[in-house]
Amino acid sequence: MAFREKSFQDVFRYSNVVERKRILAKLLNYPHFNEEDDLRSAILLDVHYEMLSHLVNDGFLWRQIASFFPIFERMLSKVKGKSLEDAILIFKDELHSKGTHFCQSNLKSVIDYMFLTLFQHYKLYQFVLTKDRADQTTKLYYTIEPPPTTLHMREGLAKSIWEEQQKLKQIEQMQQHRCEERSTQFEEEMQHAVHHLDKQLHELDSFPAQHLTTENLEAIVSNITASKAAVASVSLRQNINELHDSLEFRFHRNRLGNEANEERKTASSGRQTNSKSGKKSAITCMRNFPNEIGKGKSFLYTWPTIL
Repeated sequence: MAFREKSFQDVFRYSNVVERKRILAKLLNYPHFNEEDDLRSAILLDVHYEMLSHLVNDGFLWRQIASFFPIFERMLSKVKGKSLEDAILIFKDELHSKGTHFCQSNLKSVIDYMFLTLFQHYKLYQFVLTKDRADQTTKLYYTIEPPPTTLHMREGLAKSIWEEQQKLKQIEQMQQHRCEERSTQFEEEMQHAVHHLDKQLHELDSFPAQHLTTENLEAIVSNITASKAAVASVSLRQNINELHDSLEFRFHRNRLGNEANEERKTASSGRQTNSKSGKKSAITCMRNFPNEIGKGKSFLYTWPTIL
């Protein structure tokens, strides 16, 4: 690719680095790309711009810059996949063929720059030049829930009534949870008691009749009776617990209803008291008004607002 001196002058005509890189990308025939999506093109553009800035800041003439820039371009193309030793030999050959345009100080500056950038971080450059970026697509699904439909005014509830309903729901949930716990505990205890009873009955059936004595029979009957009593006790305790839970949660519901009724009565009596006091003050003021006027007094009356 042939570069003209004016092309590089156009790059540094702007003071903004972003604008300079945009002009340089056009000069390098880079297609339009997004830096976040195409990291390789973005990195290579930065590499070219840093090299070009070094030459300009180091006092190279524009014709010298135009002569060295193709060398740098060919270096990036030829060293792809090569070892560091091969890359240094390629750079040496390029300088021998095109280095006649530079003086000793310029050659030293170019060599130092190449060894401090490309060769010092050679593995990183090779990674950029040879490794394709792996696609990492993140999929995130959102569940969009529409806002709840606003109820009509006639279907709305007072806040106190709504709070009462929420508390009733909590009581029902607590009762259901308690019932499930009781049922699980009852099943476990009943299985244990029935298993113990079956074990006693099996011992009775398997006991040899010729060795059965009065003492053995009394012990077996006593154990069987105790096992049956345990089964009956489990069943009776379950019934008592169910009755206790039913009364307990019924008490909570009644207490909640009584508290709500008391709050409604208090609020209603408060409104009635305010209404009566407002009417009374208005009537008193109207009764005294003619008498005070007759005495020749001047008053400023504040009339209450009756809601």
